[in-house]
Amino acid sequence: MKRYTGIVLTVLLSLTMTAVQGVTAKPKEKVFSGVVIYFSDDCVELKKGKTEVTVYLDKQTIVENKTGDEGQSALSLCQKAKAYYIIEGGRARLIKLQILSPGYCGS
Repeated sequence: MKRYTGIVLTVLLSLTMTAVQGVTAKPKEKVFSGVVIYFSDDCVELKKGKTEVTVYLDKQTIVENKTGDEGQSALSLCQKAKAYYIIEGGRARLIKLQILSPGYCGS
């Protein structure tokens, strides 16, 4: 009987821990690489093949470039970039935009 009670308690404890982790877990960071097709003060749109992703900037967003330029002034059309973002409130909040290569078209 003690063995049965021990097994039941172990299962209940593991289920409770799994549920708590699911509720308190941070949103998983996603990554998308593509070409910058549009940017503004609020958002950046990237495209790779037929897939387009719009990510939204905020005050904590980091924009970095291999040349050392940082901030939105480093952005231009047709740059290859990698976006690190999380989904918050139904929107893709941009954490970091890493510019991989310079733009190949006029802006």
